[in-house]
Amino acid sequence: MPSRFDQLYRWGKRDIVNDDALNLRFRDLDNRITPIEALKISYEAALLTLQDRVLERSEAVIEGLRDRLIEITELAWLVGSSSTGLTLVEEAEQALIIAPDRRALFTPGPFAIVATGSDPDAYAVVQHLDFDRATGQWNFRTKVVSAALTGAHADWSIGALAGSTLAQMALLEEGQAARTETLAARDEAVPAATVATEAAGVAVGAAGTATGAAGIASTKAGEASDAATAAAISAASVDGPAIAASLAALAAADTALDTRLDAVEPVVSALQANALVDEEAIALAIAYGG
Repeated sequence: MPSRFDQLYRWGKRDIVNDDALNLRFRDLDNRITPIEALKISYEAALLTLQDRVLERSEAVIEGLRDRLIEITELAWLVGSSSTGLTLVEEAEQALIIAPDRRALFTPGPFAIVATGSDPDAYAVVQHLDFDRATGQWNFRTKVVSAALTGAHADWSIGALAGSTLAQMALLEEGQAARTETLAARDEAVPAATVATEAAGVAVGAAGTATGAAGIASTKAGEASDAATAAAISAASVDGPAIAASLAALAAADTALDTRLDAVEPVVSALQANALVDEEAIALAIAYGG
């Protein structure tokens, strides 16, 4: 805005100072200042509007971050610590007192890992039961205890488990179930193996008895054959017809011997076959039971 001092506001020695002169100058000042004041008001309003927009945007961003932070705290992966002295035992319901500075954000998931601060290999996998944020008491069931974790400890560090670890837990449970079934089957197989062994012993004894009987029958048949031969020789000293009769008797004795042996051999073979079958059953039962 150009200056009007020399044209309008400067007073000369001969200028008349009266109401008209003063009002002319004051009106000009008013005309020049009024738009500036309006502009200033518009600027302040614009500044306030800008500040409001910035604050609204900031609040929206902060609100989103706040909601995200809340979601993160509810994801059940934040760690905790405890100085409770405790010995962890598998399948036992136990409790730890979470440190006061960790209780606000401590949100355990379905499963967690509890390890000692002195030895990372000394750990246990536990199942979450409930958590009292006011007192800090965390109740859980101990599922698996590592071999390195022995005795009581008071320097616990707690964290969540990854999905792969949970999958391994499921496989472990399946393996334990299969092991239990195998042990039960073995326990059932041991008495069966004992019974089979006793039955095989009886069968082997029967086979031995039958073999002995067959031997006796063979011996008796041999004695009968020898007697027939002797009778034939004795008769040969008498006359020819008697020799022929003796030879016929000898042939009949041999035929009877063969018939008896043929009858005994199937019995012995059957008993021996049964004994082999029983021995195989015993071997299978012992292998399965072991």
